[in-house]
Amino acid sequence: MTSANIAQELETLYGYPKQHVFQAEDSEEAMKHVTLAHQILKTLVACNAINAEQDVVNITPQDTKPLKGT
Repeated sequence: MTSANIAQELETLYGYPKQHVFQAEDSEEAMKHVTLAHQILKTLVACNAINAEQDVVNITPQDTKPLKGT
């Protein structure tokens, strides 16, 4: 599964509790959905952070030689 697929799935999962927050009959039920939505958002942020680190390009020269002269 690619990172784009994971992000899309998490966004879809986030939509369900988000919708139920506004449909909840009482505040306790609404808070359960808020907590779940918050956890899904934290997971999405963590996945994005991990993927951002993987995209870092290594620019360190692999074949280093000392300068001659000076």
